[in-house]
Amino acid sequence: MLPPWHMWGASQSFRIVSAPPAAVTVTKQLVRINYARPDTWKWLFSASLLGGTASAAGATVVVAYDVTIGVGRSQSTVRLGRFLFNFGAGAIVPVQKFSNNINGPPHDDGVPLAQNVIDSFAAQDIQVAVTVQFLDVTAAESIDVDVSGYFAPVTHIRPEWMAVPPLFPGEETKGQ
Repeated sequence: MLPPWHMWGASQSFRIVSAPPAAVTVTKQLVRINYARPDTWKWLFSASLLGGTASAAGATVVVAYDVTIGVGRSQSTVRLGRFLFNFGAGAIVPVQKFSNNINGPPHDDGVPLAQNVIDSFAAQDIQVAVTVQFLDVTAAESIDVDVSGYFAPVTHIRPEWMAVPPLFPGEETKGQ
């Protein structure tokens, strides 16, 4: 049996071909966590443009991470990550963006500049869908994109550690 954290992160690479005047959109499930109990979670999202070409200025790539958070029988979907890449004509220079927090919407519309930094959340079930949009002014141009998402519980104290025999007898019980 694999340790459960093998499902707590993933990377996917793919190629997207432009088709103006509409944006080409690709959505993939990136992470699926089904934890045994609620915990507080931290994350890191990363998006990289690996290469491609654009023959005119004005090409844009948007990478958005929609996270479905569940506890018990309830769930909500929130956007916990978004990266925007704008580039001009020519070969795309590889670039990476990453973040482990996001500025959420203000709590009070009367105080719109009050910061609402979100860097953790409570959940036991987590699903991450990543959406990549490519809008280019020229048809049939392509980009190569790599997206990643990684999660870890803040405490990770598990009752299975006390089971006899141990439920996960690998590195988890040795503190590595």
